[in-house]
Amino acid sequence: MKILFNCLTMEKGGAERVITLLSNYFSKDNDVSILTLTKSEDAYKLNSSVKRLHIDKTNYKFDNKMKKIFRKLSPMRIFKLKKMIIAEKPDVIISFLPEPSLRLMFIAKFSRKIRKIPKIISIRNDPAREYKNPFLKFIVKILYKNVDGMVYQTEDAKRYFKDMIRTKNQAVILNPIDVKTLVEPRTDAERKNIIVTVGRLEAQKNHEMLIRAFGGISNDVKRDFVLKIYGEGSKRNDLKRLIDELGLSDRVFLEGQIDDVPQKLNEARIFALSSHYEGMPNALMEAMAMGLACVSTDCPCGGPRDLIKNGENGILVENDDMEAMKVGLSTLMSDVRLRKRIMGQALSIRNKNSIIVIAKDWKVLINQVLSKRLINDK
Repeated sequence: MKILFNCLTMEKGGAERVITLLSNYFSKDNDVSILTLTKSEDAYKLNSSVKRLHIDKTNYKFDNKMKKIFRKLSPMRIFKLKKMIIAEKPDVIISFLPEPSLRLMFIAKFSRKIRKIPKIISIRNDPAREYKNPFLKFIVKILYKNVDGMVYQTEDAKRYFKDMIRTKNQAVILNPIDVKTLVEPRTDAERKNIIVTVGRLEAQKNHEMLIRAFGGISNDVKRDFVLKIYGEGSKRNDLKRLIDELGLSDRVFLEGQIDDVPQKLNEARIFALSSHYEGMPNALMEAMAMGLACVSTDCPCGGPRDLIKNGENGILVENDDMEAMKVGLSTLMSDVRLRKRIMGQALSIRNKNSIIVIAKDWKVLINQVLSKRLINDK
């Protein structure tokens, strides 16, 4: 079987990591290609058998918004995408993220050859935010209604599209975990009094609330706990000013972007996710797989809620509720027995979300899509 993954780039990101894991797994028995919009360095290691294709030869960076929009809508780019897909002759196309998926479905609307190829779209984030623009939502209703298969990360995301999608080939499939990239998790006794979070320094991640919550309890619980934030983004200077204003410069650290995430997670006792919204948060999944005691906001579109059974393998707190985050953090900081129990339960995600298990779910959906197409073609 020839599988073509369609995405924006293969730079660092949740969707890109999932594509990498699936591509490497499927490439053992199938012909796998990844088609991206621009040419840039791949953030994750791909098997040599995975073919890489680029529409553009350069990774364009535009400061001018109008130029960026024009480039995205370029007829030449659409023509090249169509030409490359037809040349590849895939048995199925799996498309991630809104922009590449909408571009693909637009081409299929006007190209019989592309329309005949089975297409699966994977929804990666909270659709209520990604598709909140009324015009974009209107376009989605037109273009997505004829898609052959849909993959969601949560039931909430699936419900959002219930009146837009015709196909019955829809599935909620969680993100896979590649245990091979992880390290042996330490016991609680071997770890340090570190609270850690991993995520872009952007408004979505709501690091400001986490910093304020930690600052509000760090003097009351254990003074030797520190908060380390890994990631980069446009909010770095704002967060640094907040840390200084709260007098936390010796307790809260912006550590920047790193490559050895599992090793850093293995040093810490607690992982905190404070996001306003998420799809299925890879950072939370990885933290659980490394045996950390996790506290997370119960943010839309339900990813943390699908991963955490409150009080059993983690702690869920109300979304955007700083007081609730304070309680969650302080509980895990002070209650050693509960923390150890949660750490042990969290590790079960390694088996539940292994690449072998998740790839089987994808295989089922792909086979359903292909079988339906064969019936319709007859």
